[in-house]
Amino acid sequence: MREQDEWDVDYRKDAESVWEREGGPSYRTRKLAWSVIAAGLLGSCTAVLLRGGAVEWFMLVVLGSIAALSGVIPLAVARSLTVERSLRRSEMTAGESNVSTLTVRSNWPVPVVWLAMQDVYVNGSDIGYKSRGHRAVETPAFRKQWMESYEMTALRRGEYAFQPITVTVGDWLGLTAIRRTFRLEGQLTVLPAELPHSRMEDLVESGEWKYGEDASSPASGRDGGGGSERSDKLIARREAGYGPDTRPYRVGDSLRSIDYRAAARGRGLYTKLRAETVGGTVAIVIDQRRIAYGNDAALFDVCISWAIKGAGDALRRGSHAIVATAEWSCRLSADSASGENGRMIELCRKLAKLRADRESAMRGLWPEEGSGFPAGCLIQVYTGDWQAVGEWRELARAYGEQEGRLLLHVPIGERKLTGAMREAEHSLRDAGIGVVWQAVHHTGEDFAGGTKEGGKAHALG
Repeated sequence: MREQDEWDVDYRKDAESVWEREGGPSYRTRKLAWSVIAAGLLGSCTAVLLRGGAVEWFMLVVLGSIAALSGVIPLAVARSLTVERSLRRSEMTAGESNVSTLTVRSNWPVPVVWLAMQDVYVNGSDIGYKSRGHRAVETPAFRKQWMESYEMTALRRGEYAFQPITVTVGDWLGLTAIRRTFRLEGQLTVLPAELPHSRMEDLVESGEWKYGEDASSPASGRDGGGGSERSDKLIARREAGYGPDTRPYRVGDSLRSIDYRAAARGRGLYTKLRAETVGGTVAIVIDQRRIAYGNDAALFDVCISWAIKGAGDALRRGSHAIVATAEWSCRLSADSASGENGRMIELCRKLAKLRADRESAMRGLWPEEGSGFPAGCLIQVYTGDWQAVGEWRELARAYGEQEGRLLLHVPIGERKLTGAMREAEHSLRDAGIGVVWQAVHHTGEDFAGGTKEGGKAHALG
C-alpha cells in the first residue's frame, strides 16, 4: 500500500515540522499507552512469578507480543535503514519537470511495519523562501529494498537545496512512531525560462506609442498580417520624439540632430541618436529591490527572463551587452559569437541564484554607480517599479552627465495602462526615460507548480 501527499509552503524552520504545521498527519509515539502496557507487563510478570496461572501467562504473552510487534520490531527496522536520493537531472529550465527517486534499504526483510518518507526542497532564490516537498507512506511487506519516485513539475527559477530526508517507522496499532533523519546533500538548479518573441498584443499600448519586439532597435515591431503597418506607425512615432532612439535636447547638441518633426508637433526639442550609438553597447540592469515586485516572485522571474532575451537580441544585432546586478556584472561581446553561447549559459546559471532581497536605494542597482558602462550607452532596467518616478528621474539625471539613456522594461498584469501608469510614463518621458510595458500572463500562483502524482491522502494519521 502506498499513500502520498505534496505541499508548497513558506519554509522557515526545520524540515521535520513542515508536515505537522501544514495540517498533515502527526506521527508520534503514544507514551500514555506505552505506560499502561509497561505497567501491565510488570503486573503480569509479578503475577506469573507469584501464582503462575493460565490467566497470568495469557496476559503476559499478549502484552509481550504487543511490545515486540509495536516496539522492538519498529526500533530494529529504524536502526537498520539507509536512504539514497537520485535526481534525473541536476540542472533544468523553469517550467520543465524532473524526477527524484528515494531508495530505502534495510539489512533484513522488513516485517509488519509502515514507513512514512518526507523529502523537502527549498528554493533559495525565491522571495518568500518557498519550499516544496513529497511525502509517501509505504508498507514494505517483507522487502529489503524499495524505491519511491515522484515528479517535480513546473518548477520556478532558482537554486533548490534538498533538506534532510525524514523517515518515520511505525506499527499497525499506532503506538510507535520512530523518526530518523538522513542528511543527504542535494541541489537542483532551475535556469530562467526563455521568453518567446513578444507578440504585438502582449506589448501594451500606451496611448502615445508602442514598442515592438526589441525596444532598442528602430526596426522592431514586425509581425505578420497587419504588423507591418503597425511597425511603420511605430517608426514614425519614434522619429517624432518618442522611444529610446531620441532624448531631450541638451545644450551643445548638434543642430543637425534635432528632431524637427517632434518640435513641429509641439512636443519640445528632442535630439536624434546616431545609429552607431544605438548599436554600440547595451547595459542590462535587473532591479533586485524587494519593494519593486511587491513580494511577487513570478514578476521578478519574468524580469530576469526578459533581460536574458534582451541580451540575446543585442548580440544578434551586433551590439555588445553588459548584464549587471547589484553584486556582479557580465560582459557579452558580439565579436566572438562562438564563445558567447557558453557565456550565456553561465549567465543563466548566475541569474538562477539571483534574489530580490535588497533594501538599498535605487542608486545601488548596479555596482559602483555603473562603472564599466561606456559613456552614452543605453541602460535597460528591468523592474516592476513604475511608481517611483522621482527616483528614476534623479537616477537619469545623474547618469545623463555621461550622455547615457535609461529605458525601463516593466511587466504588468493588464493589457491596458491605467491612468496612473500613463501619468508616470509622461513624467518619465519628459526626463528622457523610455518605458516598455508588457503584459504578463502568468504571475503569482499561476507559476506555483508542485509535485505530480496523486492527491491529498491523510493515511495512517
